[in-house]
Amino acid sequence: MNRFFGADHPSIVRIHEQLEHLVALEKRTPTAGRSLETITRDQLAGFIEVAFWASLRTNEGRPTQFSATLAGRRRHPTAIAFAEAIPFEEEQIAKVAPALPPGGTLVVSMAGAGFEIWGFGRGRQMEMWTVSLDVSEPGVIRVGAGPYQPFAVLDGRLDPLLSATRIRLPHYLQGKLKKTSATNDIIETQAVWHESIALGDLARVILAEGHGGTLLIVPDDSGLWEASLDPFAYRFAKPDTTIRDGIREQLLMAQARAQATGEVSKLAVPDETKNLLMKSLPAAQSDMVDIVRPTASLAAVDGAVVVTQDLRVLGFGAKIAAGNVTTVNIFLPLQGGQEVVPTPVERCGGTRHQSAARFVNANRDAVAVVISQDRHLSVFSWDDTADAVVMVRRAEWWV
Repeated sequence: MNRFFGADHPSIVRIHEQLEHLVALEKRTPTAGRSLETITRDQLAGFIEVAFWASLRTNEGRPTQFSATLAGRRRHPTAIAFAEAIPFEEEQIAKVAPALPPGGTLVVSMAGAGFEIWGFGRGRQMEMWTVSLDVSEPGVIRVGAGPYQPFAVLDGRLDPLLSATRIRLPHYLQGKLKKTSATNDIIETQAVWHESIALGDLARVILAEGHGGTLLIVPDDSGLWEASLDPFAYRFAKPDTTIRDGIREQLLMAQARAQATGEVSKLAVPDETKNLLMKSLPAAQSDMVDIVRPTASLAAVDGAVVVTQDLRVLGFGAKIAAGNVTTVNIFLPLQGGQEVVPTPVERCGGTRHQSAARFVNANRDAVAVVISQDRHLSVFSWDDTADAVVMVRRAEWWV
């Protein structure tokens, strides 16, 4: 049978080589005694092929959007297992995908010549050997290989290799915003990076909610950027610091837990007692999604959400009224980079994209993140070297 993605497809070959490399690395770890499930190149191609055709199906008029992770039951103990596994086939995927919980994944295992869905995973297992697939639009499969999420994006045309992780967007935003810590306080130093992570989480939640929106990241509560917004319909009387405060609360809790763990380890008591004490300590929280979700919902209102670099939310429903810009330098986030293409602003996207480009051109210390309803994400910033507005197209590959 002819397949869209055959075992000799160049991207399939590269992905499989990466998986073999990751398996070899894991076998060298102290847990190497555990058996690792391996996948052949032909099986990998079949796994992706089924997901590709499932992505083109609809269920009651809704597009099929899902995540699938190849993981045995022993490797995913928190998953909600089905009484009977169902075939990993395009028709079955289209039926069950709407039931996936937010952030969830279909957990899949090999079965004979094919695959079967044995349950819903509450989250992803970022193990070295794991293969994961993300489908958020028809005909486009983001393939994760271990910690690389995604490693490649397959659509049968461009098929770029990214070797990206979920810190790629936060890292890019931190650089563009020139975020640094001005103090020697360890919590504030860590908060700078965690604020960048939270900005990435905020973009990711808006993307997942599907309504689209614009996020304007400005240097401070007030400044010249205010002249570029008219009107700013729903400006808050005082900034909402929920995300900013939540970051510091989590960091303080993690610090307190680390200190308490150190004290417990010094106690002259049996190891069994130490283990019980360790388990009784409050768990450190690291997931910011629930904290950023209320802010993400503001993007559903027409206009931009305005937030400072240090995560103070100033309001929403802001209309951009900045001056003109003629050209935007566009690039895709490919592995090894890509040549920047100067493009007329009218061709960089719709009204949201063009307005974001104009805002950044007028306010060069700001960054604009635009999320389309078709779940594409673009980042606009000023580049001193190019002396121009730069747009990262398809930045959703970084989230």
